[in-house]
Amino acid sequence: MFFHLRYLILLFQTQTDEVSVPTDSDVDLNKLSDWLQKIYPRVSRELNDSINSSAFKNYRVARSTEPPVVKLTQTIKVQDSNSDNVCRVSTLSWNATGNTLAVACNQFHKTWCYHPGSVFLYTFDRYDKMPDTPNKRLATETCITVIRFHPRSPSIIAAGSQSGRYVI
Repeated sequence: MFFHLRYLILLFQTQTDEVSVPTDSDVDLNKLSDWLQKIYPRVSRELNDSINSSAFKNYRVARSTEPPVVKLTQTIKVQDSNSDNVCRVSTLSWNATGNTLAVACNQFHKTWCYHPGSVFLYTFDRYDKMPDTPNKRLATETCITVIRFHPRSPSIIAAGSQSGRYVI
């Protein structure tokens, strides 16, 4: 049993990996056997379930020779009007209804962030276009590193700042 396990370990290593095969004295065969007996029923059950599953029964991979087509429909300029520094988008999130985009910007930091940050909210108009300027600007104590809308409530947004604080 140990010889086969060692052979399988060598099979799954890449060419750039250093191969260090444990010796028989490095492995407690009784513990290995106990562990394999403990996990085997669960592994066997999962394998049987996946073999008998019909989740991908009629799934066929599309074999198209045409390259995908991508079209730029709109460009949004994110500019912080309160600062002369370059604004780099650090994170963004769509709300649950898909009509509002929250964009947070960071400035280049060499050390800790001591300046205020901004979150810009862009909402589609009735012609399904984003405005050139944000509909709303939320000021924060420091730069925002992560932002997420609530998955079901489109008006709730949470953000994490560079200083480790969170804002809701």
